[in-house]
Amino acid sequence: MFAKGAMVAGILSTLASTLLILSGSLRIRWVTQFQGEDDLDLVTRVVRYRNSKTKLFFTEICLLVIGLSFYVASVVAYFLLGE
Repeated sequence: MFAKGAMVAGILSTLASTLLILSGSLRIRWVTQFQGEDDLDLVTRVVRYRNSKTKLFFTEICLLVIGLSFYVASVVAYFLLGE
């Protein structure tokens, strides 16, 4: 039963990570697309955007690691305990 639950949790977590990667990190916004009232405002917007992308990337990596860990745990439990 543990192997089945861990497999489901691993697949769902990995799928969530993939969806976040496709909808988040892979979206590119070039620096030339930013607009600001002055240079300081422009740089501030770019740095905030970069920081938010970094936080999103960390979340994506954590979900991926959690998903793969559940998947490996399910395979190990299946081989050790059998059906």
